[in-house]
Amino acid sequence: GQILWRMGGHTSDFTFIGEDMDPPFVGQHHAQQLADGNILMYDNGSRSGMRAGRPSRALELSLDLNKMTATKVWSFPHPNKKTSTCCGGVQKVDNGEGNPPTMLIGWGSTGPFFTEVTYDDNPTIIREFEGFRGHRPLLHSWEGFSTERPRLLLCSDANTQASGGQPSIARLQDWTMHFSFNGVTGISKWRLYIGADSDVPLSRHLMERSKTAFEEIVTLQELVDTMAARNMTLTTKSDANVTDVALYVRVVPVKGDSELLRPSKALKVPLVVSSRDEESGAVSVSPPLSAVPCRCYQPDIGLREHLGRPKPERESPVVDMAAIRECAGACADSDKCETFFFFEDTGQCEMDEKKREMGESFVEKKHESHQELHSLGGVVSGLSACVQEELA
Repeated sequence: GQILWRMGGHTSDFTFIGEDMDPPFVGQHHAQQLADGNILMYDNGSRSGMRAGRPSRALELSLDLNKMTATKVWSFPHPNKKTSTCCGGVQKVDNGEGNPPTMLIGWGSTGPFFTEVTYDDNPTIIREFEGFRGHRPLLHSWEGFSTERPRLLLCSDANTQASGGQPSIARLQDWTMHFSFNGVTGISKWRLYIGADSDVPLSRHLMERSKTAFEEIVTLQELVDTMAARNMTLTTKSDANVTDVALYVRVVPVKGDSELLRPSKALKVPLVVSSRDEESGAVSVSPPLSAVPCRCYQPDIGLREHLGRPKPERESPVVDMAAIRECAGACADSDKCETFFFFEDTGQCEMDEKKREMGESFVEKKHESHQELHSLGGVVSGLSACVQEELA
């Protein structure tokens, strides 16, 4: 092929307009031609061996190939006026129909990893990823799916013991249901369903909640109040000696406006009967008498060695928090157990003697042990020390 034109350097074919830098760019990276013919690049502002550099920037030039001019139409300098002598890039981000484009700038060796700014005459920072450096960030649309079910658990972050040795978890508002769908994008809201057994019907939801965070939370008090507002009651058989009753809950994520995704397993919520209407059988309820705090659970965290376990032919349809609580308590009572692992589908409780690091709870920093932990669906784990601390 034949060279048609050159831009920049000692043999440049262009006259630069609206640009007070001389030369207009130095040590540039990621030069690209946009759909409208403009040239977009990352101007490092310096190169190896150059004594004094200038702040790195993103730069867009409009070309007139008849007049052989290059006019600056947009630029954005480093937020802290720093100069990157290596790497970097810039991307004009298409944010979809009806949304204005933005500019994603990677600052190379000087960092931050990227800054996203508005694409207008007075650019403002939309978001920034600090603490890392990279050669060139690129932003693309991405849609996440999962082969697992949504996660739904019940726990309490209230103190398990108050002054005088009396439980302080006797209020329904102290108990929270936590639900999320790790890795799945596009969820707009959640629907919550209830039933008298594990076969919770999904024909009519009790509650609908907009998705506001990775994990949504509903208290048992909210659940009971919503049932009362919908004239729904819990009932027991005529046996007046019944002291407990179970409610089963499932959640379904809604993608977009109306697409229902895979439902969660049924969560068994054990409740204590506080009073009963003899005529109707309707009961008033209180929460369970014992709990493991939410911070002591690590959902979907097992060991690397657990990955090779054969899966059961059928998954358990129920998440039994009472069984998980029993497993956690057994570990806390053991002199040897450091970490418990409860397998939902088999009901197996496994106790491990090795000291490990989980979440924000630290027993002993053992890097080699920590590396054995692995994401694994259907497992609830936790540290004995955390449970012991709360039950002490």
